[in-house]
Amino acid sequence: MSRRARRRPTFDETVMASGTAPIATGFPDTRRFIQAEFFDRQTGRTINRVVIHITSGNQFSSTFYWFRSPRRPIRRISQNGAVIGKIFAPHWLRRANSLEAGHEAGIVIRFAPKGSRLHNAIFDPAIHTLGAEEREQVPVSAHYVVDRDGMVYQFVEENNVAYHAGLANRDSIGIEHVCSPDDDPTEVQYQASARLVNYLCTKYNIPKERSHIVGHQEADMGTDHNCPGPRWNWPNYMALVNRTAPSFLSESFDNALDGLPAFMRWVPRR
Repeated sequence: MSRRARRRPTFDETVMASGTAPIATGFPDTRRFIQAEFFDRQTGRTINRVVIHITSGNQFSSTFYWFRSPRRPIRRISQNGAVIGKIFAPHWLRRANSLEAGHEAGIVIRFAPKGSRLHNAIFDPAIHTLGAEEREQVPVSAHYVVDRDGMVYQFVEENNVAYHAGLANRDSIGIEHVCSPDDDPTEVQYQASARLVNYLCTKYNIPKERSHIVGHQEADMGTDHNCPGPRWNWPNYMALVNRTAPSFLSESFDNALDGLPAFMRWVPRR
């Protein structure tokens, strides 16, 4: 008698099984709380700003697995027996593997020198040696992720520090948006994010202004990529933030919303 093959869970089932119900101290309209691997536990920190990011891809699954277990393939570069840097960008890793296999010769590979985040050195096969591919931990996380369908997921508690924007981590909340740099965020994504940011600004007394709601490249001057990039519609987004009702309004306030347009009458699911 043959055994029935066990059905593999869908990605959505994996997400629901991996997390918990939204936590009481977080955004009320969060679909699921899923603990990221990397964060700093804090108590009573001051939150002065919200940092906006995009994930550089259009699939929430990539961000889900990345925050749960952030590991990236790398190859270390040696010169005269001493490690001087590493290759970690996927494109350059592919070229390094091709070079080693003899499929290409005399190619240029950019890599990050030891102690630097930037791809600002050139691999020279005459003097450099490629190490074996290995997996490296990357301390990275964000407090919230907004998917393209408007669903909001929390990965780090607000009072804890997430690893999303370098020196800005200590006093900020980081929000990732599932979006490729070549695409526009969806309108429902903008709206969900605006509700979240309105909630955070009201909760922590953060001015709803561009000086306090900033992009990754504005918060972390040392970053080597443009995030959220030129396709992020800041005027539209800030208008949504400033006309969206806070998400933690009490029931006693509901009646005051009745005369407002539909997009302003949003209240959390109970």
